[in-house]
Amino acid sequence: MKQLHKSPTHVPSPAHAPASKISKPARPEPRTWVGYLLREQRLLFVLLGALIATSFFLLRPYLFSLSPSSVSEHSPIFSFSALSSASRVPVGFRPPPHRVVVTGGAGFVGSHLVDRLLEQGHSVIVVDNFFTGRKENVAHHLRNPRFELLRHDVVEPILLEVDRIYHLACPASPVRIARIFNTYGPRMCLDDGRVVSNFVAQALRRQPMTVYGDGKQTRSFQYVSDLVAGLMALMESDHIGPFNLGNPGEFTMLELAEVVKQTIDPMSTIEFKPNTADDPHMRKPDITKAKQLLGWEPKVSLKEGLPLMVTDFRQRLLDE
Repeated sequence: MKQLHKSPTHVPSPAHAPASKISKPARPEPRTWVGYLLREQRLLFVLLGALIATSFFLLRPYLFSLSPSSVSEHSPIFSFSALSSASRVPVGFRPPPHRVVVTGGAGFVGSHLVDRLLEQGHSVIVVDNFFTGRKENVAHHLRNPRFELLRHDVVEPILLEVDRIYHLACPASPVRIARIFNTYGPRMCLDDGRVVSNFVAQALRRQPMTVYGDGKQTRSFQYVSDLVAGLMALMESDHIGPFNLGNPGEFTMLELAEVVKQTIDPMSTIEFKPNTADDPHMRKPDITKAKQLLGWEPKVSLKEGLPLMVTDFRQRLLDE
């Protein structure tokens, strides 16, 4: 240990020096850590550091409760929900792929949703009992290693580890809610009773298109790819809904029949039948909320989408 020694100072005796020149030696300050901090002006920094550290440990449980990993493992498996919160990704970076389950994924809308999810690089599990869905709708994905197909009825429990759930098999207790309006496109059932599929199938079979009432009642029709985009926008948002997903463009039944005639056969005819009492005169979705909060609106017009549906129906009718 090094020791510091102070050399003694020669002080003249009172006889040799005037009294006014003599002064008392300064009293040394106590060498304590408090005195050192005060002298060096570092106390403020110590207190500030202690405050920050204390605040972090007090708030740590609340901060981590907002992370995706904190979501309960007991969240309902069959719901239209995101089991992890939507992460914000910087512009220019692609979000990481998810493991997604689509119930009813072999159906008309579900199969198109599966196409889009796989295109984006996600892994997809389809759960379907094939009551209305068809295996042929997703058969082109069977060799894809990121695709799985399970035949299962969603009324029975099933355990799956996934990040996203699109529950299209049943509308019971969804977390995010979408009201789906008239949708058309490839893979619709040929004879499902919907007006678009009815008109297309009748025209292709060279049968009269059936119009109920005077044909002046209006409907709106959205192409299936627009609906898929709306569902995905809702899934990745922080909003619950409900949201109307449909095309606000209106067509009378006679106008729809005319578009079908122009697309398939100008010689197609129309057969009028009495209308039912409960048939609404107008059905048009208000998509203002979806446009403002989801940034979504349909892009495919009826004249653009209908030929794609006709091509699919024509091929399937030939295979019958």
